[in-house]
This record gives sequence, structure tokens and C-alpha cells, in this order.
Amino acid sequence: QGYGRRRSRERDGRSMFARRLASLASRPVRLPRARGMGAKTAAEEPQQAFLFGIKPGTYKPEGWEDITVGFYIASFALLVVGLSNRPQTGFREWALDEARTRREREDGGLQSKWGEHYGGLAKFTYEREEIGEPPVIQAPEE
Repeated sequence: QGYGRRRSRERDGRSMFARRLASLASRPVRLPRARGMGAKTAAEEPQQAFLFGIKPGTYKPEGWEDITVGFYIASFALLVVGLSNRPQTGFREWALDEARTRREREDGGLQSKWGEHYGGLAKFTYEREEIGEPPVIQAPEE
């Protein structure tokens, strides 16, 4: 007998949940109304809504704007010139330089060792005498 009541309560609870869910789903959704907070919106006065509050044809440039635009143009030109003249440091350029340097060494009668790099930055070897001294370029070996 106790088991039967428990099952009927479960069914009643499920059916009550289903009824509440159905009533919530059938209700119209109420969206919150936009509040103006005392300010007028652009939709109420479209003839007075201008970008940054400046009417067309009435803008007067300030003194710093021309200088800033000039610096922007000069900086862009300097960036283009600097990036177009940057050193080529890709793998192919390194391999080409290495092959060219090895060919020059062979034409000059010098031997090239396997695993040694002769081109690029390997041309310059730095040494220090003591800690704290600036490095000095070594004399090239020939």
C-alpha cells in the first residue's frame, strides 16, 4: 500500500511539473521597456543627430591635426623604406652566401671543412680578454 501511494505521488509531481511548464510556455513574453533616463534619443530628433555633434560643413581643423597627419605620413614612409631595405636572412639567402664563400675559398686555394660555416656571420669572430670588456673582432684566418 505504501509503495502504491509513493508511485502516485511521483506521477502527480511529474504531471504538476508538466502543467507548470506548459503554462509558462503559453504565456506571452514581456520584454523590458527601454528607459530613456530623461535623455532624448536620436530617433526622437533625427534632424539634430550628427556624428560627434558636429553639423556637416561647420568643422574647423585644430592646429595639432595637420602636424599629426604629417608625422603619420613620414612615419609610414620611413617604415616602408626601412622594411624594403632590411637584410635578407632567410635560409635560401644563407645557403647561397655559404656556397658563394666556399667557392671563393676553393678558387683561392683554401680547403673547406665539412660542418664549418664560412659565409654570413661566421666571417666575424669576436673575442674577449676579460669579463666586462667589450668584444673585439678577431683578425681573419688565412
